Amino acid sequence: MQPRAQMGRRALARRRDTHVALASETRAAESSPPMTAPTPEKLAAVSSIELFFDLVFVFVITQVTQLVEHAHGAMDFLRALLVLVPIWWM
Repeated sequence: MQPRAQMGRRALARRRDTHVALASETRAAESSPPMTAPTPEKLAAVSSIELFFDLVFVFVITQVTQLVEHAHGAMDFLRALLVLVPIWWM
């Protein structure tokens, strides 16, 4: 077992090291420029065809969900997978 004086010195050294580390972090934070939100550039408009494609994609996913829900065997799951793979590829 170590003498009490040595244990106290080590605790003080750890506390001092922690204080020094916190002070250096604070100085680094103060010297960096403040964070600001990026200025929005001209926003790109979404075309009607993109919205239509998204709608079709969601519809197909709901149909695949129905196929999986009503699947009774391995062939039914395979059929759902065959529908899902080309849609996922897009």
